[in-house]
Amino acid sequence: MPEPNVRDRRVQRTQRLLQDSLRALLQQKPFDEIVVLDITEAANVNRATFYDHYADKLDLFNALIAADFRQLLQLRNVCFDGTCASGLGAILLAVGDFLEQLHNARRQCTRHSATGPLIDAAITLAIRKILLDGLTTSH
Repeated sequence: MPEPNVRDRRVQRTQRLLQDSLRALLQQKPFDEIVVLDITEAANVNRATFYDHYADKLDLFNALIAADFRQLLQLRNVCFDGTCASGLGAILLAVGDFLEQLHNARRQCTRHSATGPLIDAAITLAIRKILLDGLTTSH
């Protein structure tokens, strides 16, 4: 799922391709063994296109986690507009479920890596953006 404020379908498609490629690669090898060339080859895009969308593979990883978390919130019809505390509570419950899903998926993977701190940082960034966007739209 591409960034929520991107309207150009070509940009959305490219972001989705890159995120899906990273997701697939993470099933095959640890994050620290993946290089941008692996991602671009899997997505069938060139390196310049990658860097048009993301600063580096960590930026792509953060976008992937944020997109997956936003998708979970959409499935649950959860939003935060800064006016209702129940929206915040629903987001916190979703965080717990999301992290549990990621943990279970990592447990099934045969090759483990130290992505735990990266996931924590990425979900923190995603929550911060959701809350700030909610507070901004409520004023």
